[in-house]
Amino acid sequence: WQEYFQMLQEYKLIHHDTNVPFQSKEFRSLGIWVATQRTQYRRLSNGVHSNITQERIDQLNSIDFCWEPKSLLGYKSWEESFENLKKYKSVTGHTNVPTRYQQDVQLGTWVKKQRAMYRLFREGKKSQINQERIDLMDSIGFQW
Repeated sequence: WQEYFQMLQEYKLIHHDTNVPFQSKEFRSLGIWVATQRTQYRRLSNGVHSNITQERIDQLNSIDFCWEPKSLLGYKSWEESFENLKKYKSVTGHTNVPTRYQQDVQLGTWVKKQRAMYRLFREGKKSQINQERIDLMDSIGFQW
């Protein structure tokens, strides 16, 4: 596991994200490993037996591991989504993005997910949001 984690750290240094494509020959085994970590995390979050430990989750979080595949997230990273939210606020004056915001459907979905993750975080449950990200959202006046 540590060997793949180290490979992922190196991948992130070069590509600036953790969305490893497993369709390419070059990254196939690492991409499959990343997909497995996401699956195991999802299983744990759903209360199903999982092989992933809190220590491994913490290690992955330490490099801002993206727990959602790029195709589901719509953006490369949490940071990119946050930047898009800041742009939305500069235009509209608020951060209440409608879920079906036609100019950027992914942003509306992302905002909804942040609120759900925040609720879990406040309840002391496993969540993909951390205090640093909450502070960033608060800094732009995000309405939880």
